[in-house]
Amino acid sequence: MVVIQGGIGPAGLFAEDLHVLDLTQQRPRWHRVGVPGPGPGPRYGHVMALVGQRYLMVIGGNDGKRPLADVWALDTAAKPYEWRKLEPEGEGPPPCMYATASARSDGLLLLCGGRDANSAEHSDGGVNRGKDKVCSRVEKKRQKQNRDTRRNVANYRTVYFFCKLD
Repeated sequence: MVVIQGGIGPAGLFAEDLHVLDLTQQRPRWHRVGVPGPGPGPRYGHVMALVGQRYLMVIGGNDGKRPLADVWALDTAAKPYEWRKLEPEGEGPPPCMYATASARSDGLLLLCGGRDANSAEHSDGGVNRGKDKVCSRVEKKRQKQNRDTRRNVANYRTVYFFCKLD
């Protein structure tokens, strides 16, 4: 399954519509998922991840005016669907766009990198537990170079980073 929300194109920001590409059938099919009420709003450069096989998280991005640091969750097990704006405890990452994130199987979401309003790259990261609404900064053990075009993949205990250096 592939999930898309928001984005930007030649005409500007896309709506906050949620689209799902269902790959479980012989012929893949797009579905628009209706979520009533307020939600993350139109944005681009945000992180979207499924945490704990249940919570669809939207973090940060840019609303066309500035980088964001907000955190939204959609509980995919609860119907009707409803976006909830979370107010995590702790010191979270700064407002950013183009960050990368990986969800571990234990419900931990690692958020890393991104760019600020001046397009300066972040080299730090944060950790968010979807169900616990707790956010914390990851302390750097050693100075890392800022990186562009990064991706990460997590398994239960390890996060692997794949980067293109500037």
